[in-house]
Amino acid sequence: MRFVIENINKVHRADISLKGLTVIAGVNDSGKSTVGKLLFSTVKALANTDLEKGTLQRELLLKYFSSLRARLPRDRQFLHKVPFSYFGRLISDWQRSGDSTQINNLLQELVVEINQKNDLTPRIKRLILQDIENIRACLKDDNQETALASEIRYFIESEFMNKICSLRTEGSMVEFWMGEPDDMQLSYSIQANSINRESLSLSKGEYLQDATYIESPLYMHLVDALLYSADYRETKERYLFRSMVPIHVKDFAEKLNAMRYLSKENISPIIEKLVSIIGGHFAFDETTRTLSFLKDDVPFSPINIASGIKTFGVIQMLLEMDAINENKILIWDEPENHLHPEWQIKFAEVLVELAKAGIPILISTHSPYFMQGVRYFAVKHDMERFVNYYMADTKEDGLSVFEEVSDDLNRVFVKLAEPLNRIMNVDELRRNK
Repeated sequence: MRFVIENINKVHRADISLKGLTVIAGVNDSGKSTVGKLLFSTVKALANTDLEKGTLQRELLLKYFSSLRARLPRDRQFLHKVPFSYFGRLISDWQRSGDSTQINNLLQELVVEINQKNDLTPRIKRLILQDIENIRACLKDDNQETALASEIRYFIESEFMNKICSLRTEGSMVEFWMGEPDDMQLSYSIQANSINRESLSLSKGEYLQDATYIESPLYMHLVDALLYSADYRETKERYLFRSMVPIHVKDFAEKLNAMRYLSKENISPIIEKLVSIIGGHFAFDETTRTLSFLKDDVPFSPINIASGIKTFGVIQMLLEMDAINENKILIWDEPENHLHPEWQIKFAEVLVELAKAGIPILISTHSPYFMQGVRYFAVKHDMERFVNYYMADTKEDGLSVFEEVSDDLNRVFVKLAEPLNRIMNVDELRRNK
């Protein structure tokens, strides 16, 4: 697999190979997270689009109708006066007859009302009209590219809060390759923070089924609050406050919450290793009806568990739920956070072993301990040829170029060690005072 982006946020160009375990190193604010979030958005959009049937899913239209109803003020009765099942019947009639007259008349009446009203904020008005545009596109062009364009737009707006091109970027572009040989299967461009649907090109093939993006294992003890939150495009009930989070955060919370439905523990050598390292395992406690860390059969709330234990526990839970496998990529932003150097090295070995088991992984880091751990265990587990290293290098114009440094890792270690080297000579500082 390959993932290429150009002129998006701080990234001037990144051409990333994903053939096992991919490591991106660099300083803060160099665009590493942008690559991971955009890959997450692209994979999720592909996974949510029904590529085999080549038709728009019924749920896509229902989602836009639901969004329309939620965005309108409660004193407007235009869409609220009919039950939601009415829209389902309209969609069924269209799918059966191919006649979209009823839906289009409804939309046209709504457009007239929206344009005449001055009590809606510009943002809400724009989002309503965008939902209408999406519905019309679904009705007019019944194919997977339309569905995919809508899904990509949904994920990018939710993930980047509709600010995907933010630093002097022009000609923003994304390309995604899968399979052997590497024939390009998806490409699209982004203009004015929105998908340029005319530029989207899609070829048939086998795609990843899912992606998990982990920003912090600390979200583990906030699962209930995060489940109640809303992403950028989700419905917000007017009479209740719901905080807004990027979609990868809510996706992560939903996967952790799924532990309550796990019928039995999934035991594997990697899971046994994780349990051995942290001295226990995470499970859903039927007594307290909450996620707990079980140590010697004694349950502990995640909020009372060390952050490093949560890091290993996240992998244990994702494996048990089959949320990561050979068709579901894991993306982790700076996994060394919250880990002592010794556990950074242990966690590096876990990721190498996961990659050896066939799980595609992309991580970003600025820890020399972690980098060397990956390097060492890649050799130990005969995975060296399936591990790629990249360095994000910020240029004078403020944009970053991602260079492959698999054959020259010393460049990375010199870069990461530079701040420490500047403050090492304490004796000289004393003499000069």
